[in-house]
Amino acid sequence: MDMKKLLLCIIIVWNSTLVYTQVHNKHDREQEGTPYERYEWEVQRLQDPQTNQIPANIYTLEKQFAQHLSKQTKSFPSLQTYSYIDVHPIGPNNVGGRTRAIAIDRTHPNIILTGGVTGGIWRSIDTGATWTRVSDFNDIQNVSCIVQSASPTDGSVWYAGTGEMLSTTERRTSTNLRTIGTGSGIYRSTDRGLTWSQIPGTEVRTQHNKLGSPFCITWKLHPIEYNKDGIPVDGVIACCYGGVYSITYKPTLTISPIVTDSTKPFINSDVVSLGKYYFIAISSADDGTKPSVFGVWKFDITTNQFTNITPVNYPAQVRRIRLAIAPSDGKIMYMYTDTPTNWNLRYQDFGSSYKLWRYDDKTEGAGIWTDRTRWITTMNKNDDSFRSLAAYAMCLVVHPTNSSTVYLGGTNLCRTTSGFSDTNDIMKIGGYPYIVAPGRLHPDIHNLLFAPNNKQLYATCDGGVFVLDNPMINTEEGWRDRNTGLITTQVYGASLNRFIPNDNAVIVGLQDNSNFVTKTSNVSDGWEFGGGGDGCTTDIFKTGSVLFASSQQGYIHALKRDQLGELQYTNFSPPNQINSISNRAFVTLQKLSPDFTYLYLALGNKLFRYKNPENALDDVLEHSLLWEELKSIGTTVPTSQQLTAIAFSTSNPELIYLGTSGGKLYLVLSTNNQSTVEELTSQTFPPNAFVSSINVDPRNENHVIVSFSNYNVESVFISSDGGELWEPFGLNLEEQNKTLGWGPSVRCVKIIPVNQNESLYLAGTSIGLFSHLTADTSKPWVLESANVLGNITIESMDYRTSDNRLILGTHGAGVYSGTITFSQTSVENIPSDYYSLCAITPNPTTTIPTIQCSLPTQQSVSFHLYNSIGELVTSLPEQSYTSGKHSITFNTSGIVSLPSDVYYVKMITPSFTTTTSFILVK
Repeated sequence: MDMKKLLLCIIIVWNSTLVYTQVHNKHDREQEGTPYERYEWEVQRLQDPQTNQIPANIYTLEKQFAQHLSKQTKSFPSLQTYSYIDVHPIGPNNVGGRTRAIAIDRTHPNIILTGGVTGGIWRSIDTGATWTRVSDFNDIQNVSCIVQSASPTDGSVWYAGTGEMLSTTERRTSTNLRTIGTGSGIYRSTDRGLTWSQIPGTEVRTQHNKLGSPFCITWKLHPIEYNKDGIPVDGVIACCYGGVYSITYKPTLTISPIVTDSTKPFINSDVVSLGKYYFIAISSADDGTKPSVFGVWKFDITTNQFTNITPVNYPAQVRRIRLAIAPSDGKIMYMYTDTPTNWNLRYQDFGSSYKLWRYDDKTEGAGIWTDRTRWITTMNKNDDSFRSLAAYAMCLVVHPTNSSTVYLGGTNLCRTTSGFSDTNDIMKIGGYPYIVAPGRLHPDIHNLLFAPNNKQLYATCDGGVFVLDNPMINTEEGWRDRNTGLITTQVYGASLNRFIPNDNAVIVGLQDNSNFVTKTSNVSDGWEFGGGGDGCTTDIFKTGSVLFASSQQGYIHALKRDQLGELQYTNFSPPNQINSISNRAFVTLQKLSPDFTYLYLALGNKLFRYKNPENALDDVLEHSLLWEELKSIGTTVPTSQQLTAIAFSTSNPELIYLGTSGGKLYLVLSTNNQSTVEELTSQTFPPNAFVSSINVDPRNENHVIVSFSNYNVESVFISSDGGELWEPFGLNLEEQNKTLGWGPSVRCVKIIPVNQNESLYLAGTSIGLFSHLTADTSKPWVLESANVLGNITIESMDYRTSDNRLILGTHGAGVYSGTITFSQTSVENIPSDYYSLCAITPNPTTTIPTIQCSLPTQQSVSFHLYNSIGELVTSLPEQSYTSGKHSITFNTSGIVSLPSDVYYVKMITPSFTTTTSFILVK
């Protein structure tokens, strides 16, 4: 079987992991897991160990806690008078995270809004060339749909829905085998998408990732184009879990049910409109039974009359439906459905059967349905096969000027020019196999949208946003990614070279997007593909000659650079015992020892090591046979638990700390090929909790910090005697009064030397990055980089002592890099190769602010000021600036008379363009 066919077959197994190839690299893909394995891992690390439940309404509770924490710490001296942590995003700017939502401003087509499923709402004023995040890091996260209201006609009002049901992106666990990423309700903007507020009455009060509140899942928002009097209305029809609702402002808010069923809530619904008619399609309930209203219905908004127009061969069970109207002919609609091949295994088996129709409407009553399923059946017999991955990836759109040209998206994107009637006109224009090269569309497509010019086709997918300038193209190339600055990837592991000062190499493992590598901290530079399925933990050998990357279930590989500087795979592989170990963790844990003598790999409750890791570059060696198991660990750690954290003593690399998924902590001393294991689990530790991170002071092997990631447990502990005694160190990060919200999940911790005696402690949490100086328990943990990171989840971190460089991997906002400077006064220290509009101060402002930027070399730069609708206000002519930091002010006449608004500053260099915003208040 050739590689293309092989990849098309493999993707059926599991939706969440992309299959990648490179033009110059055909490395075999690692074995994949199942959604249940990821689910188990997430449950273990986040649930309350006493109740085995995630706290109800955790998003709201964490937000309340973060707000309280911010007020509380204002009464203490800021730790930033001692440590200045300057962080900035470094990408990957050419890899977008999973994106479902996109909309284009009908009144100003250069403005695009999009939403990442964990990355919030982003806005572009230049058709996607650059992006600015407009939603708060702790407010709107998992965006599923965005739409512009039909009224007012100036286009200022927008709506956004949140929540995914058929998803494996949200990482706060699930009640089903397939992760449910429930949302936080529906939001509204009255300033063209610049700011957002939750619509009262759409709050989600049920337990996170448990179905209940209808607004926990919003599939689609459709503008209400006319009311009974034929007048445009400010409002939307919202397709939610178990209900379709009308949400209008007249001018007061009114939420009215159109179709609901609380007894048998339907999973999915879709809505489109033809003039005064709305067509609403309803799926089955989660158990496969029919709700009270099922099938396809025609709704006359002028009479409130419902007509059942379901086609006769509509499936008895339906998981998801997509509808699409032909803009050039208001009486033509297309529909396709997904039904599990085995409903009882719908969350485990990703097989589906599909139905496809064309509908021609009549003025009164039902129109004519024509079954076009044979088109899909024929397509699936060749290499252009269509899969929805159990309804996870489904989209449908009709060309604006031709009612017979239709685009059908799933794992691949295909086009028909015959309205699916001619099985010979199938044209695949994107998808698998994914080739990491310009012109290619990332697989697993979620949404399709034509630009107002009727020429360009936009697609959102697991890799972000793409545009096709010629939608009638007859190849799979021609796409342009629009991800520059749209940094929404979800990071599991992030590593730098801890040995070489000023080395800018970073390798990260990305959920659903494999592993990627960069050689610079310049956010404008594209990252290189590093292989794998779900990217997990990573590491870099001291010489930088070999980089280690991993995928789920313990699979690991090594990367090297060839003579041309191209990143290449080696034949490195995990131990040959891997398939006999059944309790492997979903996220692979691997780490180099501080002296780089060994590479360690955790497989379930077992620990393996590979001597002389640089040998991983040798393509001749049978690497799978060269791993050594430290058998004393496998006989000590319970088989029901998995190794989840590993840390080394820098001064004694053979001293290893290990943590488990069941709250156990061990000290391993490995000498002369023998290893002894001592349990250090403290009675003060939360029982059965998940050890998320361990770190050892590089100056003192007995100074250790450990964290637990579960909710409703003591989260952080420190020891100064090698683990004999442990002191709780969560302090104000722990929930002390549930009425004030809920303490965060602590994902990673770090001890950073300040001087010979003092330490700076860092904690990456689900509500941001926190710091604490000297372990003085009378002082609180303080939120760091609040204006840059906000309350985004910090999933992983790495640090280099020699030059104080810090790397942060976030869940939904990519990777950040920074420098920690220790001083009694604030020190400005920005990496020499970092291009940035690093700050606009003051912001908000009552006058024109100062722009601060940094340049690595002398070069020509121009600055342009735009208002909120993308209109150019003024520019500073291109001129040469020296390397280093600069402060620039727009002094053009007329600037001082600008009205209150959000303004954008675009900085253009010969190699990079970036945009940032500020608020002007008069």
